[in-house]
Amino acid sequence: MAQRTLGERCLVRPWTADIDGEVAFVYDAWLQSWRQSKYAGVIPNHLYYDTQRTAIAELAARGATFLVAELNGELLGFACGEEKDGKTVLHYIYVKDAFLRKGVEERLLAALPGSKPGWITYALAAFIKDKSWKHAPEIARRQKL
Repeated sequence: MAQRTLGERCLVRPWTADIDGEVAFVYDAWLQSWRQSKYAGVIPNHLYYDTQRTAIAELAARGATFLVAELNGELLGFACGEEKDGKTVLHYIYVKDAFLRKGVEERLLAALPGSKPGWITYALAAFIKDKSWKHAPEIARRQKL
């Protein structure tokens, strides 16, 4: 019998504000990883955290899906997305370095609503290279999808 990948073994579920530190994990990982991205743009350093926290909070407020992947109580990563016209709008996906390329990112992406490929709002390197995903940052800036 073939051994299951980490992605197949992990639990993917909606984030829960009631679980200590889970929302903080999503915010911290998003803010830190995006700040280091060459695609992050020219947000001034003194405005970066407030601007991006607000962007994440607005996505949550309008009903974007936030999913976390966990195994044995450890958070491995998360994804944020929505569905537009039957397709996935991927806002952000993050997996801890130790768990990359072990099926976790694929599992998170598959669990988001809509068909793939669709749109990406934050220019993540793997999705920019995959021309089947359309980069559409303006979708994240709308009050309603």
